[in-house]
Amino acid sequence: MKRKLIPGILTMLTCLTVGLPLSAQEDRNNNRTSEEMSQSTLSLPGGEQLLELRAETPQQVWVGESYDMKIHVTNTSDSVELHDVRLQPNTLKSFEIESVELQQNQQSKGKKQQSNNENQKKNKQNASSDNQQEAKIKENRWVIPSLSPGETKTFLVSATSDQEGKKGLCLFVKSYTPALCLETEVVQPELELVKQAPKEQHLCKIIEYSYFVKNGGDAETGTFTIKDQLADGILTESGKDQLTFEVDNLAPDEVRKFVARVRATKTGEFSSRAVAELGGDQTVKSKKSSTNVINADLAIALEGPDSEYINTPLKYTVRVTNHGDAVAPDTMLTVNFPEEASLEHTGEVRKSDKKVQQNQSDENEPTKAKKQSKKDQKESGNNNQNSNRLNNSQQDSMTEETWELGSLQPGQSKLINFTLRSDQQETLRCEAVASFVCGQENSTEEEIEVTSISMLETEIIAIPALMLTLVDSEDPVVDSDEVTYTIVVKNQGDAADQNVQIEAELPESLTYVDSSGPSKATSTEGSNIAFKPVKTLAAGDKLTWRVTTRSEGQGDGRFLVKLTSKSLTKPASAEEPTQFVSQKTKKSNDQDDENN
Repeated sequence: MKRKLIPGILTMLTCLTVGLPLSAQEDRNNNRTSEEMSQSTLSLPGGEQLLELRAETPQQVWVGESYDMKIHVTNTSDSVELHDVRLQPNTLKSFEIESVELQQNQQSKGKKQQSNNENQKKNKQNASSDNQQEAKIKENRWVIPSLSPGETKTFLVSATSDQEGKKGLCLFVKSYTPALCLETEVVQPELELVKQAPKEQHLCKIIEYSYFVKNGGDAETGTFTIKDQLADGILTESGKDQLTFEVDNLAPDEVRKFVARVRATKTGEFSSRAVAELGGDQTVKSKKSSTNVINADLAIALEGPDSEYINTPLKYTVRVTNHGDAVAPDTMLTVNFPEEASLEHTGEVRKSDKKVQQNQSDENEPTKAKKQSKKDQKESGNNNQNSNRLNNSQQDSMTEETWELGSLQPGQSKLINFTLRSDQQETLRCEAVASFVCGQENSTEEEIEVTSISMLETEIIAIPALMLTLVDSEDPVVDSDEVTYTIVVKNQGDAADQNVQIEAELPESLTYVDSSGPSKATSTEGSNIAFKPVKTLAAGDKLTWRVTTRSEGQGDGRFLVKLTSKSLTKPASAEEPTQFVSQKTKKSNDQDDENN
């Protein structure tokens, strides 16, 4: 609403009048000091103190001299904004206003406004030449569109007078419209979210993610949630694939930090970002952070004979290769073999140009073990690592030999040779285990032993070796006398033989009388004598048969024996020649021997 004021109360005559001398010699308008200026002040309305007018005018000018006056208009209220403040000038006789310009006080608190000259220019462009329009233009020169609380705006008035005496103008506050301005500060929280992750980490070590959230705005955030959907291959310690942090509130400029511990289940590069979820579907995302997970990947191969004869040196070679992209620190090699076998020789650990093939999975070939803590390995007996690995009872009867391979660099291979010997006919099973310990340094976490295993079976072969001997008890043999043949079968080999059987064939000059031995004769008719087979002949043992015969003729006779067994692919034979003579010949031969 507009407020009308009484013109008589608002008249300012004394503060805007100047004294004029008789003549003017130069323009002194810009050279006057503050002492040469006269100041006047008017406040209205009297009690409310909404508007104050303050004028500055020179105390004295010359006739015809153009000089400046300043009219300062101030809104003295704290909360009332004034609009359409209009002043109305009333000039005295012989006093002429040359120009009016609305300026802004540099120390005012309000907003910048267009100068009165701009209003005049705009009005002049739209004005007609009639007197009514010109009056409106002159009137608009004294208008202040708005005046904020505490703001001051200044009219710069240029004037002149062509007569001496007290000259000046009267200013009326014609009208103004007070307005109560209500202000509410609108603020907004502004989140900054940062996720930090290590650039590289070992597969069996903990990965720590750090999250920093800052409220860079000028208002509290209230409750919100930070989530991180983890990359495939990254899990929390409880096995989840997402991290969630609840934030109760963040004050302006407050920073909150969260730390999460996760593990990688495989090697590779893993990236994810954190997302803060505020109310109203508003989200703030961090930049993606990436971690390259590396690991030492051991492959081991145990090479040796598939079969070998008993008591023969068994030569083995173990190779270990690191196929991973990380160092395998303090790598150990352990070989387990049966107690019955003896370690005859070991070589030195040395580098190998030959690499173990990666991811071999055949039986008796290297198989990478699962990661287990030492505690778990002890409890499970490592049975879960490889179905072919020795069980607890087998390990108890094994001899263990260990070598230090040192640190294996990525792509590096090392080998060692050793020799065993076994005096047992058996399947000799060897186990080679390459391992290194991986865990958090200087932490309370349980260390993890990473192992790779290779198994090899060597068949120890033991064979029987039968020796057949045949001898007669007397030679020559007198007609009608008895002669006994002794048959001996000895197993000189390392293994027992089975189904050992003897068959004898008598010459025509002999007849069967009797026999003895480990088995009975099953057939004694004619010239052939067959004995029952002996089921087993152990290594080093021997069998002895005796066959008694009677001579029935003269001449050279051959006693023939055939030996068969399970180990023999064809019969072995032996013969014993015997001379058969008459009694007369025997005596003659004996007499000759005595004479000689």
